[in-house]
Amino acid sequence: MGLFDKLFEKKECAICGKEVGLLGNRKLEDGNMCKDCTKKLSPWFSERRHSTVEEIKEQLVYREQNYQELRNFSPTRRFGDRFQLIAEERNGVPYRFIVTDSKDYMEENSDLILFSDVSMVDIEIKDHERELFRTNNNNERVSYNPPRYEIDYDFYVTLSIENNPYFDEIRFKLNSRNVTVTTERIGGRGIIGSIGRAVASEPYHDPMWRKYKQMTEDIENLVNDSRRISNMMAQAQQAAPKPKFCPNCGAPASQGKFCQECGGKL
Repeated sequence: MGLFDKLFEKKECAICGKEVGLLGNRKLEDGNMCKDCTKKLSPWFSERRHSTVEEIKEQLVYREQNYQELRNFSPTRRFGDRFQLIAEERNGVPYRFIVTDSKDYMEENSDLILFSDVSMVDIEIKDHERELFRTNNNNERVSYNPPRYEIDYDFYVTLSIENNPYFDEIRFKLNSRNVTVTTERIGGRGIIGSIGRAVASEPYHDPMWRKYKQMTEDIENLVNDSRRISNMMAQAQQAAPKPKFCPNCGAPASQGKFCQECGGKL
């Protein structure tokens, strides 16, 4: 068999056994995988080519368990446009969430993540500044006086995840379109006081900017509230008196020197 023939040789999916061709094949460390089985993996998983067949099978078990648990998911809050962080709170306490860009999170089988498994939240507001120009009476492109600028903002959220073997970070953008702010610069100072920039790093005068900034703060608060409540519960458990049992028969030990059940010495 020639090299060209070997290239187009049909292979078998090591997961479902289906025959796959060149275009439908997804390489694993020690085998091949069809695109249909690949779609079942976590959308945040990026180590497929370095995973063994056995590791992929283990993940698919996790994914099936996730799908069953997702049936009980009860969203209470949503943040973002195309990508959304959808949160579930129980009795006002942040419990778990998904991050998805799918209109049907059940079809995507979005990963359920406990808020208590988020070790860090990183917020990044990226901006791109450009000067605006006008055309003068001589049909020349000149600056405004004072100069005018547009700044496009994008709001990114990065979540560091613990206790998940298939991904340890989720990064997504809250806004689907740029948040554009127009400003003037007077004497090297923006209209609300930034030095060397068109506007300050937090232009609260713009309603769309405030909208997404509030989303980032709400997400941070959900994670921090969950962590604070988890710490309080852990401290309460440590402080609570531990139940005592009889070393002879295992019955709950009451006050006194002898067990009321077996009479053995406590």
